[in-house]
Amino acid sequence: MAPTFPHPVSASFFDREPERSGGILAWTRSFMHRLGGAIAASRRAQAEREIARFIESQGGRLTDEVEREISRRFGSPAL
Repeated sequence: MAPTFPHPVSASFFDREPERSGGILAWTRSFMHRLGGAIAASRRAQAEREIARFIESQGGRLTDEVEREISRRFGSPAL
């Protein structure tokens, strides 16, 4: 026996195909994109804090030697 639904909206919810261009798939894609961006921003901010702490520990001045040491320790190229 087929289930009966008290409201036609409920029945149409169960009868329809999943949406491919929107709906949960689009939401999931958007969420993952935002999550990845937030993780990258967090890591970038942490690296900037570590570099700032290192510069302060070296006297607070960004010299050629300090810049080379930052490049060596943190992996960013000194220009």
